[in-house]
Amino acid sequence: MALEEGDYKIHRLYKYRPANEHTLDILRNNELYFSFAEEFNDPFDCRLKLVLPNNKEQWEAAVKKRCFPEDFIREYMQGLEAINFDAEKFIQLYQKSTFSTITLYCFSEIKDNILMWSHYSNSHRGICIGFETIIDQDSLCIKTDDPTLNNHTNPMYHRFLPVNKVKYQIKLPEPYNFLVGDHKHLYEFFKTKSIDWQYEQERRIAMSYHEINKRLIRYDRSALKEVIFGCKTSREFKQQVIRLINDEYTSKGYNVDILQSSIDRNEYRLNINKLKKG
Repeated sequence: MALEEGDYKIHRLYKYRPANEHTLDILRNNELYFSFAEEFNDPFDCRLKLVLPNNKEQWEAAVKKRCFPEDFIREYMQGLEAINFDAEKFIQLYQKSTFSTITLYCFSEIKDNILMWSHYSNSHRGICIGFETIIDQDSLCIKTDDPTLNNHTNPMYHRFLPVNKVKYQIKLPEPYNFLVGDHKHLYEFFKTKSIDWQYEQERRIAMSYHEINKRLIRYDRSALKEVIFGCKTSREFKQQVIRLINDEYTSKGYNVDILQSSIDRNEYRLNINKLKKG
């Protein structure tokens, strides 16, 4: 990964969450739950566009050109023959398999977006969690403390996870040529969304599920820096969150700001300030 324009100005990334037990688990267990692409509410999100051969002869020539082992080629061709070398069926199967191998966790660069509070924080009844970002190995990252990742053979998973900037545009990324293209190009489909979502200013971590075989990833407790209550968050949920922060973070030497959002009197905007005690 390489640094995107403006990355050095990003010091926090935010997660909007409803008021429920799963949100408390994020704070209690310092865990982030990664989703498969097929679970997203936008049917265009991560949708692949592929260029493929459309008959047996073209497939054979293309597969052999990639210098795959003979036993792999034989098995591959048998699978293609089973679907009659139908490119559309192949795309459906490939997209389904790809969706089950890539997991993602999504953040926003902003904490005061009215729509996001409405959609993702149960109509302003939930919270927004702020995580510190760090520049590591030429990438904007979130610091993790996950035993599985720290001991992984692939060093890209050690201690810091790169956070990709989502691009917003009208057209899908350029088609990926399945048999001759660079697999890195596939990630363009996982970090590109419709321009309709631009207001989210999204960042996302993408990981291969097959490489790590888990969806709950522990973040380093020092990365948690802010908890913001919505303007409708109940007193009961606030008390639960404050107790958790005191028990799991403040008492252990981690400084977390507790903030409150409120409705501005004159404009359609939210004001966010430190929570008053009492």
